[in-house]
Amino acid sequence: AAQHGAGIVGNLQTNQGKVSRSYALPSQDFERTGSFHPIAANVGGGEDAYRVEACYYLSGADYSEISHGVGLNAAHFGNAESFEGWDFTGIWFIDADAESFARPRLQFELGLKR
Repeated sequence: AAQHGAGIVGNLQTNQGKVSRSYALPSQDFERTGSFHPIAANVGGGEDAYRVEACYYLSGADYSEISHGVGLNAAHFGNAESFEGWDFTGIWFIDADAESFARPRLQFELGLKR
């Protein structure tokens, strides 16, 4: 049987919502079997394509298909300017001490780190 998956949403078809300002990072032991999209699978083209907006994934991972989102290398994950349209004043911050490499975190997590 074929296996399919995605980093955030496995099946995002028409009228099922939208994924926006999100990112996906594979686990360190990520090993793909079957079809795997970094952000969302089964997203149509045309008007449906707007349902994945300002989303990013770690480029270089073993994804079978990349149809939505923007690939960034580890160095770019630590740069707020890489995340177009994201609010790094009130919602996000760059966690320079994150495991593996710097990346965005939600502001409420600042309180958890203390």
